[in-house]
Amino acid sequence: MSSEKQLNLPEHLLKNSKSTNFQKIQQTAIQALQNSEFDLAFKAMEQGHISLPKLIEDLQIYQAELEIQNDELRQSQSLSDNAMRRYSSLFDNLPMPAMMIDQIGIVYECNEQATQKFNLPRTNLGSYFFPRLVKKQDHGRLHHLLENAKNIGQAIMCDVAMQAVNTSYTVDIHATLLPDFDADRPHFVVTIIDQTQSTEQLKEIQTIYMISRATQQMNDIDTFIARVLRLIPKGMRYPKDTRVSITLGDKISGNVNTDEMLASTSSTIESNGMTFGKLVVAYTADSTPKCNPSCHAAFGKDSAKKTE
Repeated sequence: MSSEKQLNLPEHLLKNSKSTNFQKIQQTAIQALQNSEFDLAFKAMEQGHISLPKLIEDLQIYQAELEIQNDELRQSQSLSDNAMRRYSSLFDNLPMPAMMIDQIGIVYECNEQATQKFNLPRTNLGSYFFPRLVKKQDHGRLHHLLENAKNIGQAIMCDVAMQAVNTSYTVDIHATLLPDFDADRPHFVVTIIDQTQSTEQLKEIQTIYMISRATQQMNDIDTFIARVLRLIPKGMRYPKDTRVSITLGDKISGNVNTDEMLASTSSTIESNGMTFGKLVVAYTADSTPKCNPSCHAAFGKDSAKKTE
């Protein structure tokens, strides 16, 4: 028995037996059978180089090896499936918009938050282009963001101007490189953190501070009113479309036209318990988004309090 030659399987079968792709192994085996690559075993038996018991023993060993490898493949597939389910669940349930895009910007997947915020479908996303959601002034920064994420694995870009459904947002964008993609065609998960409210609050605080300084620096009431009329729009979400008027007694200063107003808020001007004027802040219908009622949330309780 020791002088008998061992059964040697074709080299490409031995290599593919180590593959993690069961389907590829199966296809390779079928091709080998069709090409009669196992005839060498029968030829060896005919020539007396190997006995039938030895051939059966070798086949049993090889079968055991295949079964072990098959178990490993099943376990690996199970782990991969579980990881994919966890990733999908996390992706779908993130409390912020998330999308999977390539380096060009084509959108392949998005979660529910992205669907709601940017009016995207959950299927047939191939025609959607992420840079279209980003305002033109930030397209160069977006290109550098994805390039950095490709090189180091992840990157962040702050204070990005985005738009969707006729509404503008100020956001931070996080980009993370996905593994297991062709290096020439990388894919990324981008998550979008809406910083609009924080940005608007900062603008409001800065405006209030500037008005407070003006009260200490200016003694002339007309100069002070003119300064306030210039400062208030800077603290609003849509400065270019903001109109302000101040009424003191019979005198009205400002440029609010009731025919142009899309939304407005007002507050009385009081001192020592006496009312002697009125402040009106309004958005015009020029270019302020009309389709999304939430864009006028600035004229809710918070803005009324700010106006006061």
